Amino acid sequence: MARAADLLKEHRDSIDRLDAILVYTLGERFKHTQAVGKLKATHDLPPSDPSREAAQIERLEDLAKTADLDPDFAKAFLNFIIQEVIRHHKKHQNNGASRCKQKHAFGVMPFKGDKPMAMKIRLARGGSKKRPFYRVVAADSRMPRDGRFIEKLGTYNPLLPKDSEDRVKLNMERVQYWLDQGAQPTDRIARMLEAAGTRDKAERNNPNKGTPGKKAQERAEEKAAKAAEAAEAAAAPAEEAAAEE
Repeated sequence: MARAADLLKEHRDSIDRLDAILVYTLGERFKHTQAVGKLKATHDLPPSDPSREAAQIERLEDLAKTADLDPDFAKAFLNFIIQEVIRHHKKHQNNGASRCKQKHAFGVMPFKGDKPMAMKIRLARGGSKKRPFYRVVAADSRMPRDGRFIEKLGTYNPLLPKDSEDRVKLNMERVQYWLDQGAQPTDRIARMLEAAGTRDKAERNNPNKGTPGKKAQERAEEKAAKAAEAAEAAAAPAEEAAAEE
């Protein structure tokens, strides 16, 4: 019994050492497996290679027979490795597609489905009634004015004096990033950028600028009518006096 116990311990010690070797060997093996999957995904190579897989299965079966190992086990093990290559290939493919559709943080335009969004740099209203406060945002042009946005780029407080530094605050680095990505500023934002000296002043043709509004025009017409009536009333006594003479 003592001899059997010693032999059992020796076998178990050997198994433990071989398990450690096997784990570290498999770790190295799967590092290369993952690298192959990533390489194939990066260069748009097919995830599987049937001719190589067939050759590898044949080679492993021969090795298994030489090592007195079940060939079916060796074949199953290789199939598992092949599936790992394919899994990592798909994983890196999906990660690549996701990165292309990420928001601003990765240096690409955001996507809606398979198409890039039409981006605007505009104002989004906040604050309360009669006390407006605006965020300067990069947003999908299809979103409502005060709806969802991609990134906050600054603030605009129209209640502050025009010479206040806090009236308009812009993160110019991020604003420039979005401009470089093709985002279009609204007219108000463009004027802010011109005032900040980061954008050339554009010539604007506004033939209606300075034209009174509808209410102002109605008041002007009403005032002119009253003035005409007063002039007629003042002229009436003079006409009567001339007629009596």
